[in-house]
Amino acid sequence: SKKKKLPEVAACMWGDDGTECDIYSALPGLQFFAEHGHAEQGDPLLVRANFRGTCQGDFDDWVRASDIDVVPGYKGGPAPKFEFGMETAPNIGKWLLWQDPALSFFDPQLGGRSPRSHFERLARELDAAAAKDPHAARLDFPAQIARVLALKCDLRTHLASAYRAGDKKRIAEDAKGDLKALRVEVDKLWKLHRTRWLSLYRPFGVEVIDLRYGGLRARLETLHDRIADWVAGRVETLPELGAELRKIWEVRLDNLPEMMHLYHRLKSPSMMK
Repeated sequence: SKKKKLPEVAACMWGDDGTECDIYSALPGLQFFAEHGHAEQGDPLLVRANFRGTCQGDFDDWVRASDIDVVPGYKGGPAPKFEFGMETAPNIGKWLLWQDPALSFFDPQLGGRSPRSHFERLARELDAAAAKDPHAARLDFPAQIARVLALKCDLRTHLASAYRAGDKKRIAEDAKGDLKALRVEVDKLWKLHRTRWLSLYRPFGVEVIDLRYGGLRARLETLHDRIADWVAGRVETLPELGAELRKIWEVRLDNLPEMMHLYHRLKSPSMMK
């Protein structure tokens, strides 16, 4: 920018689809952007050192939080150009967080891969980063997201497997185990997210976040009650777990960005709003 004699440059961050993120999560990107005001190519060592100086944080810890949107086994190629002319980034974490827990129509897109261990490790690492440095305390938010994703990413697969096998004991154990734990962790995430929002933004808009968590909490409770009814013999079938899931989009396994969608398309396979 100096060579071009630009008096001022600006970076813009949009809050599309609910502004679900912590706006300060953009700080590493802003530091990288700032480096290009002084050099054509950012020096990785300088970026890290300057981030420590400007934000008093560990650059790698902050960037690690973006692995919420990473699934091991995918290369994550360059973002493709879509018809509306924008470049997009993958939002796998958003998919897994908001998709219906009983219908889980995104699961086939993963090609049989389980990201559970990835999210468990990510939660531990972000917890450690948040604890070691007071300036990284806000990494507790992505850590909690990772904790929820670890419990939710395989839930429907395990429940459906037990149901199709007619194994009421196993499905009851899953309901008392991961499903129960997931409901607890989702509640923690909702309250943490709400607190983080109100510390950053005005209250207008937090109702959108509340409604999304409210829908997820209701669907988790319904799933729990439906399983209890089947185990007790009050209902004969659970079609939502018996249905075979099919891949909806043919996505190249080396190109995660093609899996970017908004909340209204993620919450349910139904297009009703």
